[in-house]
Amino acid sequence: MRLARIVKSNSHVEYVAQVDRPGEVDVAPEPGDYAFGTFVAVPRPAGDSAVGVVFDATLVNPEFGALGPRLTTSTELQTLAPDQLPETATLIGVLLLGSRSAAGEVTQGVVAHALSVGDAVHRLDDAEFEAFHGSDDGLRAAYLPLLLAHGHPLTSELALAITQRLVEAFPAHAGAVAVLRDSIAWRTRIEAAG
Repeated sequence: MRLARIVKSNSHVEYVAQVDRPGEVDVAPEPGDYAFGTFVAVPRPAGDSAVGVVFDATLVNPEFGALGPRLTTSTELQTLAPDQLPETATLIGVLLLGSRSAAGEVTQGVVAHALSVGDAVHRLDDAEFEAFHGSDDGLRAAYLPLLLAHGHPLTSELALAITQRLVEAFPAHAGAVAVLRDSIAWRTRIEAAG
């Protein structure tokens, strides 16, 4: 499902995407579709995709703080100027965690190529999430050090949410993932206390 389009980057691995609004796409995403911890893919022209996770959201409302009377209400404005675009937007932060080739090969870690403004952001379904994390050797989450080193205040909570989803998606590895999750939780408590 298409969720958004890339509008800017803050670094090579951190991007901002504007969530699609009704009228821009056939089916506009609901807030649950781009919730915290949602895995996404950004298809590239060569057939590969960058894979990332939603880690933040920002609401943009230019009318906030604009005091004073209006000549028209928003309902009247739709009638008088139907071609005027709404200026409110929902922006999501996407942290890239790896890539997937056209053949389905997965690489976790820093993505080599930068994304472009306007690139579409799609939600990964459960099977795609499992394919990104599964390997012949079992479960793989090699991007966790990159995620935890990112420095955003929510990355530890994001890592905990991802490990919880991994426990549910890979029950055969639940014990190992639980140890990892407990380690991240301990690290989070120590950093908060220090």
